[in-house]
Amino acid sequence: MAVAFLAAAILLEAPPGGAQEPPPEEAAAPGTQSRAVGAEDVQAADPRFAALHQKVETAREGWQARGAALLLLTRDGILEEAYFGRYRPATTVPLVYASQWLSAAAILSVVDQGHLALDASVGTLLGDDAGDLSSDTGSITLRQLLSHTSGLPAQHPCLADAEHSLESCARAILAEGAQDRPGRRVRYGGAGYQVAGYLAERAAGRPWEELFQEAVAEPLGMTHAQFSDGSNPRVADGARASLRDFGRYLSMLLRGGRVGARRVLSEESVAALLSAENGGPRVALSPFEGGTYGLGSWSPDGEVLWSPGGFGVVPWVEPEAGRGGLLMTLAPGDESLSLASSIQQAFGELLEPTDSDGGES
Repeated sequence: MAVAFLAAAILLEAPPGGAQEPPPEEAAAPGTQSRAVGAEDVQAADPRFAALHQKVETAREGWQARGAALLLLTRDGILEEAYFGRYRPATTVPLVYASQWLSAAAILSVVDQGHLALDASVGTLLGDDAGDLSSDTGSITLRQLLSHTSGLPAQHPCLADAEHSLESCARAILAEGAQDRPGRRVRYGGAGYQVAGYLAERAAGRPWEELFQEAVAEPLGMTHAQFSDGSNPRVADGARASLRDFGRYLSMLLRGGRVGARRVLSEESVAALLSAENGGPRVALSPFEGGTYGLGSWSPDGEVLWSPGGFGVVPWVEPEAGRGGLLMTLAPGDESLSLASSIQQAFGELLEPTDSDGGES
């Protein structure tokens, strides 16, 4: 099924900085399927994926992008990891709105600890510190903040203001109040995540970056993943990561919240992250055509969940099929999502014979 991305200036800003690249001679870690690929060499480590390599390299050349990377995996492990142009395993890029999946996981870790609840309201979570919130604003739930159905404005000037803290920005957003009754409409943007990030920071008693590192990055071995510096990190769109970093996150989702024998998230939290559950609200503002929203993700069909960054970072998972992937580059959002969609479909078709024979599922 083809998916469409509607470029909207009101939603997307240029990513902060470009790709940060390691020295060109940096080698892949032993035992991986990774390989640097150029226009003259598009042979995949697994020959089944050679045509997908060619798709990526052709697109990269057309976009005049300095590099690209592709990861394909099942719940049993990585099947293909490839780097094109100047990208290498330690190359990091701005995730932009793909940051939301990572942020949602960090916030759900605080839910797992019992300090937050998805269906608790802002008024309840803030308690005596709620201040003078309208009844609609006070009734917004954490789940609605993470699925863009809070009724709050999609964006707020404080998101780009380094003079704010995460708390002061969140309170400025709440002071503006809900524009719609919570749960009624989808308004895709960063404001709701900023409030959710503050609630998690407050409940955990740790700054956002520290919370993210302890809850997500460190247990998953995401050695290059981080949010923007400063006291007002952009929770919805401020992270950077490498291909392997995000691949470890996708693997954790496909394995039900575990990394090896270690549980990172509860089964309930993983189920929430893999659910495109908000099919009822009418979409008022969204960069995507159709579909429904979950916690940090969007789905056109309820089967494949996407968390497109908007500038060439496109992760996806297919929970029932037990597979996923990630395209990483710096390119137009609509074109990169279209390429990732074609790769997702081709990857599934390549694995179908194996699935029917009782292999990967």
